[in-house]
Amino acid sequence: MSRGERQVGAEEHSLGYALRVLRERWVLILGITVACGVLAFLLSSTRTKSYEASAKVVFGNLDVQQAVTQQNSQSSEPERDAATRVLVATSSSVAERAQKDLKTDVAPEVLASSVAVEAEPNANVLNFTASSDNAETAAAIANAFAKEYIAFEKASTLERIAAAQKSYRARLQTLQPGSVEYTETQQSLSRLADLKDIGLSDSEIISAAEPPSTPSSPKPKRDALLGLIVGALLGITLAFLLDLLDRRVKTSQDFERLYGLRALTSVPRTSFVVPTDALTTPAFEPYRILRTAISFAEARHDTRVILVTSALSGEGKTSVALNLTRALAQSGQPAVLVEADLRRPTVASRLGIDDRDGGLTTALAGRHRARELLREIPGERGSGALILPAGPLAPNAPQLLASARMTEVLDELLSGPEVVVIDAAPLLPVADTQALLDLPRVPTTLIVGRVYQTQREDVSRCRSILEQHETRPLGLVVTGLDPGESYEYARRDGAAPRTAGTTEIRAVAR
Repeated sequence: MSRGERQVGAEEHSLGYALRVLRERWVLILGITVACGVLAFLLSSTRTKSYEASAKVVFGNLDVQQAVTQQNSQSSEPERDAATRVLVATSSSVAERAQKDLKTDVAPEVLASSVAVEAEPNANVLNFTASSDNAETAAAIANAFAKEYIAFEKASTLERIAAAQKSYRARLQTLQPGSVEYTETQQSLSRLADLKDIGLSDSEIISAAEPPSTPSSPKPKRDALLGLIVGALLGITLAFLLDLLDRRVKTSQDFERLYGLRALTSVPRTSFVVPTDALTTPAFEPYRILRTAISFAEARHDTRVILVTSALSGEGKTSVALNLTRALAQSGQPAVLVEADLRRPTVASRLGIDDRDGGLTTALAGRHRARELLREIPGERGSGALILPAGPLAPNAPQLLASARMTEVLDELLSGPEVVVIDAAPLLPVADTQALLDLPRVPTTLIVGRVYQTQREDVSRCRSILEQHETRPLGLVVTGLDPGESYEYARRDGAAPRTAGTTEIRAVAR
């Protein structure tokens, strides 16, 4: 992985990256969120209603032996005792008792499955919660289990008392009448008899179940809210996944990291077409900024010849080359635009120039001198903005551009005061531009990249090609940005920008 790729990977974990993904894919996220919410609401609305009713039973920690000997009956393991009582409350024995109490044909195990018993934390209370599609039935089941649990506990207590009585009577037969042990055993038998007479049980219902007025489920509003939350999480996850799979370069910062170059200016989509009488409007501002950046670079770079190219077609290199030529001329620096994209030349035709009689290919063939073929860019009369159109199509474009005659053409153009801006072919599809990069007269290159169109792999290949040539890239021009990121700056007098006149230069994004 290249250094640029690693830097992009680090950026992709930043807050700015997250906000960009959310901003770009908010429609997807919103759609999934709403869909999940609506689906959850519809599914919940069609489910059978269920009612829940609860009864509460308080319990102690009675031990028959401790009650007979009058010792402290506080259990040393209350959590274990509570867990044991929960298991007893849902046992088959209690369920069979509840079935008889309810006088129903429903199997005991089915009844037990409709009841949930829980021990309250830090309290000797059992909650019996029964579920049913009928409110009265739910309350009846909860009360029946609570009642029969108490009855089962009482029966178990009586059985333990009877067993203890039998044990004490057998012991009494072995003791000497009048002895201390004999007297204590008789007292224990007396206390056991008292316990049996009152039918001691340490559990009782403290809150009987009442039929609920509203179902416990489904709850369409709650389920819809949960569906919205799940949908939002799913949508966000999908948005980030799609973004990770999307190999397009999406920001100026991404281009800078991948190319290892500085972005000199950013061109919004609205600046691809700039009317000839709108050169003072915000639409033309990116090109004025580019012109200024080039003038600052003159101390470190030879900027008399500037080659403008891109990785692929459609990234806006032709618009940049044309409008840079105009911006230079507007600043008082005459400039010549050389249409060197001999495979798919479009500038001349869109400017309304007929180049069939002569252009760059004519000059390269030696039939005319280059300066004789220069034309004024329409709408730029007197500004010093000139163009050398491509001329008739040639079948051997790479050979023409790599020929010694191309150097002579550039020398001829440089004999005047003009800066030469070359609109070259894209680097990756054809070899034409690589021939120009090897020319000593082409020392400076501008690379154009378009957001959401250029692939990261394309940038990597383009950068590899540039590193194989002597020409030093001056910087980047990033195109295709959202219009909201343009260089709009309100005029202090509040005047509206001038509208387009009758003549327009349509600089297409190529």
